[in-house]
Amino acid sequence: MKFGKKLANLREEKGLTQEELAGEFQVSRQTISDWESDKVDIDDETVAKICRCFNVDINYLCDDEDRETQAEPVCVDDNTKAQNAKSALAIWRVSVAISVILFAMFCTLTVVVVSMLVNNKVAMPVLLIAGLVLSGLATLMALVMLIISSVMFVRSKKSLATEKSNI
Repeated sequence: MKFGKKLANLREEKGLTQEELAGEFQVSRQTISDWESDKVDIDDETVAKICRCFNVDINYLCDDEDRETQAEPVCVDDNTKAQNAKSALAIWRVSVAISVILFAMFCTLTVVVVSMLVNNKVAMPVLLIAGLVLSGLATLMALVMLIISSVMFVRSKKSLATEKSNI
């Protein structure tokens, strides 16, 4: 079954007209008609919104093959969404811990290298500076990991809040 036919079936199952669905997505009724007749391609963001609106898996909606094993839409339940939010929080916490540890190590190494260079107690200052640069890069990578995990966490929280407000 094609995307458009699946969308029309989902809309009808929910008891919505094309006009009502158009209002939800802030598009014209003709746009909904074009989607349902597969006349136009839909951008990924809109497909994701449709999946959230009808609480179906994107694979169900976008897979054109007819499968007997997946005749019904696969619903994503609130437990799965909550688990995803908890996983994102756990990843974020680990990222914070790693970032703090690496930053502390970088600061400590910086103090040691500077004091050794000032006191001329080092035979190969190039190696110390290389170590300092490498530890700085490790700290920078940890901060990037922290930023990425923070974005994941915020998105999962927003997704969960959006789903709860739609209920």
